[in-house]
Amino acid sequence: MPGRCESAYLAEVGDYGGGSTGWDTRFNLYGFFQLNDGRRTLVPLVNFNRRNDALIFMDELASGR
Repeated sequence: MPGRCESAYLAEVGDYGGGSTGWDTRFNLYGFFQLNDGRRTLVPLVNFNRRNDALIFMDELASGR
């Protein structure tokens, strides 16, 4: 990506299938980029099935591991 990631956001996205199945939920990490040509864009970075996996990933990014 020719630019710099200014910020990242974790979004919970779900679909209610009804019945006994209930909600199908995913946790997606998006990055907000300032591109070298001046444009700004939101880019999907990583998708997770479980919230805890997403939070662990974000903690590891923040700590530099």
